[in-house]
Amino acid sequence: MRLLTGKEAALALLKNLKEYDESWKDPRAGGPEAERDSDTGNRQKALLPRIAVVVFTKDFPVKSPNFPPNIVSRCIPGYRSDFVLDSGVKAYLSGIRQAYHFVFSCDDGIEIYPVPEAISAEEFRVFYRELNRKPEIDGVLPLAPYPSKEIAAVISEETNEEKDLDGVSEKCIPCTAEAVMDLLAYYKIPIEGKKAAVIGRSPRVGKPVSELFSLSGADVTVCHSKTDNIREICRKADILVVSCGKEKLVDASFVKTGATVIDCGIHEKDGRYFGDCDFESVSVVAESVAPVPNGVGALTSAVLIKHLVKAWANHRFMQEMPEM
Repeated sequence: MRLLTGKEAALALLKNLKEYDESWKDPRAGGPEAERDSDTGNRQKALLPRIAVVVFTKDFPVKSPNFPPNIVSRCIPGYRSDFVLDSGVKAYLSGIRQAYHFVFSCDDGIEIYPVPEAISAEEFRVFYRELNRKPEIDGVLPLAPYPSKEIAAVISEETNEEKDLDGVSEKCIPCTAEAVMDLLAYYKIPIEGKKAAVIGRSPRVGKPVSELFSLSGADVTVCHSKTDNIREICRKADILVVSCGKEKLVDASFVKTGATVIDCGIHEKDGRYFGDCDFESVSVVAESVAPVPNGVGALTSAVLIKHLVKAWANHRFMQEMPEM
């Protein structure tokens, strides 16, 4: 059984992004060399790509903000600055920080905006619209789940598609969905002509993955946890992508011998992370498995930084980033 380790694919992508960033140091590349520190050659803070991460949190008091170090926290006026984030959000923020730091050698461009779950749609609209209009912000990332359908509607309506990093608008492919495709490409696993099954219909994973598979020439079936004969359907698939939000739902009885399985779920218990697949069971029959942790999630953070760099290059310098 082969492990599809997202860390390897992420490292390859981040190295390319770092090389692209380093090219701006060369005046011949058209980069803003004059805006770098003349002594150190480091880019001034004002020139760094800036991402605004919106997180919804229960308004619980804690002694200190509960997120990775070296990340700026900016709060909505009128709300307390103490907040608690769930483990999944903290893990994702940590991955974003590591990927950003790899490319830019600092964390100065990441800002966290904690939003109480109890905020009204009207209050949130005023805040979120202003955030999207800030010229110094290159990318906006509202992290799901959202506290209400009304808040989700505001995010859909007010997200600037030029600053969208994770598929809120149609202009941007969701990061996890793109990471699935990039992972398969990195390990040279063919899609065209293959049977694929996707468990889950979420707008950020299941739906876009199935659409991308179809565009790549796969015969795709979309299932959910209550689909009739789901095991029989999945056992016919050469590629099985699981994103149903139910821990360890998928075991060997779902998997065709020799198939590729990509687990996009994430759950935490007692400090340990696991996915929607029972890894020990699935790995007995699958030829390749993207596990949790260290599978798609590791690559998702790198894809997010790619989207940020693309938005930054276009927003600040009217430059088209090369395909990576």
